[in-house]
Amino acid sequence: MKTGLCFILIAVLSLVLTNSAFAKEDRFPVSVNATADDIVGRRLVYKVKEEFRRSASMRLVDLDDAAVQLRLVTLPRDSDNPSLSTVYSAVWTLEDGDFYSFYVKSQVGYCGSDVLDSQAELLVAETDKAISDVMSMLKALWELQQDPASN
Repeated sequence: MKTGLCFILIAVLSLVLTNSAFAKEDRFPVSVNATADDIVGRRLVYKVKEEFRRSASMRLVDLDDAAVQLRLVTLPRDSDNPSLSTVYSAVWTLEDGDFYSFYVKSQVGYCGSDVLDSQAELLVAETDKAISDVMSMLKALWELQQDPASN
């Protein structure tokens, strides 16, 4: 049973990663799917996208071409002063390119308009960590599958 489950996980993750646009370029394809109706939230989404565009290891792509998707939803933290801060939910998913999304991690936080740059950098760094974690898991599963003693 353990061998079968490992094989299925390896096959799914391998399919996701090799079918993505990642195979065509060195930088990992990431998309941002955002719902940001507040002022600060829209600015945060913009800055996150700009950080991806500047990244040496990741590149911003359309939703259909992404291997990892960052889903951001923002709301004003204080409805009386909507230009001061935002509350956000961030969810990272691994995309198979067709029908399925696989949950990787999530985070909830808030951000003042005075720290948008650093918060955007943090969300991009969290994306990089999520990608590294998935790749490490894939490597560990591959090694486990190759070890005859574990079968």
